[in-house]
Amino acid sequence: MHESYVARSILDKSLAALPKDKHKISQINLGVGVMEGLEPDSLRLYFNELAKGSAAEGANLVIELLPAQLHCSECHHVSSYDGKQPLQVTCPKCQGLNRLVGGRELFLKSLEAQ
Repeated sequence: MHESYVARSILDKSLAALPKDKHKISQINLGVGVMEGLEPDSLRLYFNELAKGSAAEGANLVIELLPAQLHCSECHHVSSYDGKQPLQVTCPKCQGLNRLVGGRELFLKSLEAQ
């Protein structure tokens, strides 16, 4: 159900951002952190249902998954985490503890309208 709430928020923000001289949103570009826990296909499904009858009906929802970063508390090594492999709690360089930074972003990058 998380996707339903997020889809509603995306729709509302997109419609509010639609320039007054445009009537139809054709594409919405999102940045979504890998730790946000969103399922892209479910998000698109909810969005398409909610957008029916609005200026965003039929809009293409493009989702860019944004990696999180792992910061070592000992040697300050920074690595990227894409969510596909198991999370490394220790640094590959010094075995110090990693701290997860970011990956929870969710924002409207841009939209295309006609």
